Amino acid sequence: MKCQYCDTKLRKESMCCWECGKPVNAKACYLKELRDSGKALTRQTDIDSMKVIIDMTERIFNRTNENPKLAGDARSFFEYYLPILCNVLSKYKDIKEGNATDRDISDIEGELTETLDVTERAFEIMLEELYDKDIMDVELDLKLLRNLIAKDGRKDSDFDL
Repeated sequence: MKCQYCDTKLRKESMCCWECGKPVNAKACYLKELRDSGKALTRQTDIDSMKVIIDMTERIFNRTNENPKLAGDARSFFEYYLPILCNVLSKYKDIKEGNATDRDISDIEGELTETLDVTERAFEIMLEELYDKDIMDVELDLKLLRNLIAKDGRKDSDFDL
């Protein structure tokens, strides 16, 4: 992850950038890095996948900020998936900007496309899992409400919503 202010590579445990001294905002740093590295992508499918990945990343950060208890459920996302994805995309960008041959880049792009597809789906599943408990609670509450209404004999014509 790089500092959102000065692009210095940050240590995983950093709370402040060692170069500029500003506090680290992990969400902003990761999103900036994804956007910057994603600019090196040329295939439309990869660009589309990156848009979804960035959107999912923002939503996962927002969800875990809304409910900090969920951060543990998203641990693999924060500690593994996101840092590795940023690292891969950053290296890919460096290779594209360097003197790599078109053949080398083409080989990498094929694997990158597959990986972005898998990552996109994994991030979507992660977000779904972060909402699963709330969805189950709402479904149970709805079922309870319907049962209470039926128990009191106020359904169909007696109780019109």
